Amino acid sequence: MVFINITPLLLILNPQAIAVSQSNTSEAEEDITFTQEDARQLPHDDNRFDGLESNLPWGRQITVDDDLRAVYYLSYKEMRRVVRTGGKIVFLTTFPDLIPDDPVDKYEISLYGQQPVMLMYKVR
Repeated sequence: MVFINITPLLLILNPQAIAVSQSNTSEAEEDITFTQEDARQLPHDDNRFDGLESNLPWGRQITVDDDLRAVYYLSYKEMRRVVRTGGKIVFLTTFPDLIPDDPVDKYEISLYGQQPVMLMYKVR
C-alpha cells in the first residue's frame, strides 16, 4: 500500500531520524519533503492533509525526551486535527496500546527481529 499526501510531508520528532528516513526513501519515485517538527504540536492548519503516516518512536533506536504514552497520545491528537475528515492516519509501532483509539485495520509485520504493527485510522 502506498500512502501519499497531496504535498508529501514526513513529520519527524528527532533530528537523528531525518537521516534514517532519507536513506529509507532514497529510491522512492516521489518528491518527499522532510521537516523536523514536533508531532505533539504541529504548525499546520486544521484539515490540511489527506493523510499522514508516522513511525512512532519505540524508545529504542531514537531517544525520546518524554513519556512514550504522552508522545503517542499528543501525536495522535494533533494528527487527527490536521487530517481532513475521511482522511487516513497510519502508524507503525510496537506499542499499539498507547494509541487512544481503535484502528480500522491492523497488520502485524516482521521487521529486523521486531514484531511491530501497522495501524490504520480513518478520521471522522
